[in-house]
Amino acid sequence: LYRIGYDPYQQDEGSSLGSAYVYKGNLKWSYKRDTIVASTVGRPRTAEEMHERVLALAVYYNAMVLHENMTKDVQNYFRQQHMLKYLQKQPQEVIDAAVRNSKVKRIYGIHMNEGIRDLGEKLLIKWLLTERDFDEDEKPILNLETIYDPALLKEMMMYNRKGNFDRVDSMLHVMLSREQDSLKKEYTEEDPENDVYSQLDDMMHSQFRH
Repeated sequence: LYRIGYDPYQQDEGSSLGSAYVYKGNLKWSYKRDTIVASTVGRPRTAEEMHERVLALAVYYNAMVLHENMTKDVQNYFRQQHMLKYLQKQPQEVIDAAVRNSKVKRIYGIHMNEGIRDLGEKLLIKWLLTERDFDEDEKPILNLETIYDPALLKEMMMYNRKGNFDRVDSMLHVMLSREQDSLKKEYTEEDPENDVYSQLDDMMHSQFRH
């Protein structure tokens, strides 16, 4: 029911933030569904302290964590805590959909290369613009209207490929995790290739900015 998108920072020194968002999926008869329910964003004294915060969220919500796996810091920390069961395995079908003939086999997490980022952006915009309900005036309520994090909303409005947008990256991980869940499959060495997703539509970017 719950999943976490985690964008860690790699060095203890620097300005990049650690960012993790907890997403709740669909549960029958539940009013609070298909939405963000918790987050932790910041830069503790060490990267390990950030990992500890994310692990606490994972345990509390019984959530799987899909993280950026450029390094093995996150995996090593969860292994040391005997908590690897909370790390989501490499979503191979999502990767195959975004990158033709991908050879990356890292077992846990995902690496945000250009193709995977394209897919993550497309999924995020689609989710933000999805109608979930109607207000008292019969006007549609979009998923983006359920986000109560001003910093995340600001980052999404400012987002571009050249800047550092840690909160948005966490949300891209959430969307990729949702997509993998819909495919009902995780990492195996023999996964077949799938067709590549279409590139992010410029019109969707324009709609989101407005």
